[in-house]
Amino acid sequence: MRTIERKISAPDAHWVGSGFRVRQLFPKEEGPSWHERFSPFLLMDYHEPFFYEATPFDIGVGPHAHRGFSTLTFSVAGRLSHKDNAGNKGTIHSGGVQWMHAGKGILHKEMHETRWSKSPRILHCVQLWIDSPKEHEFDEPQYRHFAAEEMGQREFFDETKLTVISGEAYGVKGPVPTFSPVNLYRLRLSDLSQFDVNEPFDHNVGLLVLDGEVIINEEERGVQSDFFLFHHEEGSITLETDTYADVLILSGKPLGQEVHMNGPFALSNRDDLYQALSDLQLGKFGSMDF
Repeated sequence: MRTIERKISAPDAHWVGSGFRVRQLFPKEEGPSWHERFSPFLLMDYHEPFFYEATPFDIGVGPHAHRGFSTLTFSVAGRLSHKDNAGNKGTIHSGGVQWMHAGKGILHKEMHETRWSKSPRILHCVQLWIDSPKEHEFDEPQYRHFAAEEMGQREFFDETKLTVISGEAYGVKGPVPTFSPVNLYRLRLSDLSQFDVNEPFDHNVGLLVLDGEVIINEEERGVQSDFFLFHHEEGSITLETDTYADVLILSGKPLGQEVHMNGPFALSNRDDLYQALSDLQLGKFGSMDF
């Protein structure tokens, strides 16, 4: 059995831009030690279900820079739009994913989809920052978006529903690319479910509760916004629920490289991080008007 190393309860919410009320579950204050422990996952912002009034204004996060890593935004419920200075744009609806590899550097903005924002609405989403192997840190930037129906799907005899976003789980592949081995998938469990999560022994594994209440390894209970980090060991994780649970599994092979983060940048070399900060100040990422 792969046992729980720690449970992280959601910290106080804070605003990112004008349209994202998030709880940063990691890295919080732990800095480099966390990056080593949970590589390749750098950061998770969890936007629990939150009601927004209708507005005539554009809301979200305006133009900002990234370099060196990939962002992945999963919309549990709601419509989000992306635009960047490489000419990419796209919109996802509930169940969809936006993926962007910042590579050598990009400016982008993420907003509530314009028509959707003119109505009262609830947004529920997760954003992950995923570290890149050093040989891909300065690739050309990329962007792709994926609809809910493009995700890998499977339903099990115990009514557990699997949605694979990245990598592979239980013979099902997900469409979202990664530069290193990552399995990212959603499990929706009923009161009939008894599901064993089996991930490679050399992967770091975590679990975010999106909804309901989950029972882990027959002893620990988690509710919405709880995050669990599991020991780096061989074994399965048993999931059950008395009623209903919706969880997100994060599994990835550690990159074994340094991580230097500051603001919107994450790079394996400290000098490259300083260069990114300098390039941003000097306007080398380009115009914010796009």
